[in-house]
Amino acid sequence: MGKLTQDIVKFLEAYKSKGHKISSEQAAFQLGVYELPQEVKSLCGVDSISGDLAFEGSVGKGSWSRTPWVAIYDTRVTERASDGFYVALIFAESLDRVFLVLTNTSSSHINYKPYKIDAANVTALNSFSRGAIPKGLLSQSGRGSGPSFEQSTIQWREYAVGEMESLEKDLGSLVRCYKLLVDQHLQSLPREKPFKPNPFLLR
Repeated sequence: MGKLTQDIVKFLEAYKSKGHKISSEQAAFQLGVYELPQEVKSLCGVDSISGDLAFEGSVGKGSWSRTPWVAIYDTRVTERASDGFYVALIFAESLDRVFLVLTNTSSSHINYKPYKIDAANVTALNSFSRGAIPKGLLSQSGRGSGPSFEQSTIQWREYAVGEMESLEKDLGSLVRCYKLLVDQHLQSLPREKPFKPNPFLLR
């Protein structure tokens, strides 16, 4: 079992036993916001694909997220989950599985339209499914950000907690695919964006 897989198991166990109120002192917060993104960054560095990449982990703001996530951004297209398209590890609300996805943002903004890509024009990697995640597979309650993630996904693969042997290899493959997509769309990406720097970004 690789280090990332071990950390995912630790994170899910901590998330199941987290306190009612969100707190940076809890293990679930430390693992999800700091340790998991750092381990994903380390993996991308070993795989020599880390150029232009940034990382962010989220367990919610104000309250715990039903579907926490770790995102990988190519900074040429986005530095936040509310813009563009990116790779992410998203944890199911049931906390018994994780989804590795390439996804468009589901956010909308006044006077700014995030750049998105059409799933129909993206060839899915082997063992990945193309298009939206079926309703209820990621978000069992239909509440929180889970349904938006389900609808905006471009391609995805699902891993049960005890069946994550290929996850680290698949992550490298998907990030390389992502960077190639950014290369292909680079000339069409918006140059001016109405965002302040993301304070949660790990470079």
